[in-house]
Amino acid sequence: MHGFASICTIIGGMTTVLDVRTPLLTVADAATYLNVSADTVRRLINSGALPARRLSAQRGAHLRILRDDLASYVNEMAELAECAASGDFDLDNGSSLS
Repeated sequence: MHGFASICTIIGGMTTVLDVRTPLLTVADAATYLNVSADTVRRLINSGALPARRLSAQRGAHLRILRDDLASYVNEMAELAECAASGDFDLDNGSSLS
């Protein structure tokens, strides 16, 4: 259990405490899964596109990504790509054409 009592969110203004047994990924794990760099994953986190949590409330604490959040992000991106490929989505303003 690594001695961590809780995991706090860093995205948004409120702190959410999660069970430490929740399946979490490191930034490196998420980068490998997405086939991007760790810096790209950090940019996604900082932009709010990919939710992440810190292992403590201290600045500089290690980031972790919930598997479900990563899966949701991947599904969202796949849906956007599918809509763009079918012509049902306007990439310039992010809206459906139908």
